[in-house]
Amino acid sequence: MRFIFNFFSFGDQVQPIFNLFKRDIPSSDRSANIAITIQKREPTHERLHHPLIALHIPDVIKINPELRTLLTEKPHTLHLVYGQPMRYEEDYNRHERVLADIKFQERLPSYLLWGPTEPLYFFP
Repeated sequence: MRFIFNFFSFGDQVQPIFNLFKRDIPSSDRSANIAITIQKREPTHERLHHPLIALHIPDVIKINPELRTLLTEKPHTLHLVYGQPMRYEEDYNRHERVLADIKFQERLPSYLLWGPTEPLYFFP
């Protein structure tokens, strides 16, 4: 059975710019939207091609069916750190973070075009 892991980072401002793309794909029992941290940071667009991701792809593919089901049912974050095994953690604040991210993306075009008229915050 084929399965889709959609890895993303809230630090990637290229993916959702101007609200043309969303950070996650539609939920299903064969896909999981997983946020990534690398070395305890949310990677930028360029850093999403980090060697740690390639290093752990075989581990991701081999995860057990119970974890795979859990990943499709609840938002999770995958933590990657050199010298440590990958670690999944339930993302209890995902909904609030997505809403804050949408607000940020809505204000970003005017900020880029006309400069800051008010403080630009990513998270509340």
